[in-house]
This record gives sequence, structure tokens and C-alpha cells, in this order.
Amino acid sequence: MKKGFSLIEMLVVMAVFMTMMLVVSDIFLSVTISQRKSMVMQKSMVDLQYNMEQIAQQIRLSQIDYSAYHLPINELQDELHLINSQNQKVAFGTETVGCALGIETCLIQSIDDQRSIISADNFDIQSLSFRIAPNEDPLEFDNITKQYKSDKQPQITIYLKALPVAVHEEDQKPLALQTTISSRYYAR
Repeated sequence: MKKGFSLIEMLVVMAVFMTMMLVVSDIFLSVTISQRKSMVMQKSMVDLQYNMEQIAQQIRLSQIDYSAYHLPINELQDELHLINSQNQKVAFGTETVGCALGIETCLIQSIDDQRSIISADNFDIQSLSFRIAPNEDPLEFDNITKQYKSDKQPQITIYLKALPVAVHEEDQKPLALQTTISSRYYAR
């Protein structure tokens, strides 16, 4: 009997080896793609949460500028108007002009009509809206009824939806954030 491998044995071993290499390569590729998608989403979520916190901080320390709205406020608003502690008019909204390259819509903050872009350049804002409660100014006194218009503390719910701008189209999944913030300003 001859020592060594036959041609059939060598072909079977090569086929098993190649199959195993294909499986390992496919797993490696899948893990790499998943990690890339995860990193894009995580970076975008962190930046989006930072922007949400910027708006929330202004809401907490400011009062709602009810004079900028048609009262009573019964619908979602595209812009948020506040008056900060220095008596400056602060507004938040979206803008399509002046955004970073590849971004169609970005977040803006306006302080006394000086606009600045506050969103990062790695996501495109799809929608931004605000629900303001109560729908009438709780600091306004009604001389006819001898009562304030509302006894509720002002609060704002922010709805923010964004699309991460990624190198690969398949990495783009919309992100949605929502939070409700109460204003600490309630001077009665």
C-alpha cells in the first residue's frame, strides 16, 4: 500500500478548507459592516442628543414668548420662541440655507435675530416640531375673570427626526427623539 494522499482526498480537503474560509470571510465582512453602521448611528445619536440638550437647557432657563404665536396655540409649531434671562429673544427652528455640504436642512438658533447653525454636519434634519402647553400665556392676568389664563406650568415637547448622512446609503436609518421639558421660569 502506498503512503500519501489520493487526488480525491486532496480535492475533498481543499473543498472543505475553501468552504470554511468563505464562511469565516463572510462572518468577518458582516461584523465589519454591522460595526460601521453602528458607529455611524451612535455618532449621529450623540450629536442629535447634544442638540436636543442645547434646546432643553434654553427652555428650562427661559420663558415662552407667547406674543410670537397666534393664541391659543392648538397645533404643533415649526419654531420655538423664548425670552431668556437677559431679555433676549431666542428662537429655534430649521434652515435650508447655509448648511454643511451634503446637508439639506439643519438646526438653527437665533438670538435677537442673529442666526447660527447648531446642528452637526453628520445628519440631515427631516422634521422639527414643538408642542407648547399651556396653549395660552399662564403669566397673563385676565382682568375680566380676575384670574390667570392658565394655572399650568409651561412645558414644551420637542419632536426631532433626523437622517444620518453616511458614506453608504444602506447605513442611513432615520433617528427620532422626543422629550418634554418644563420651564423653570414661572414668575407669579
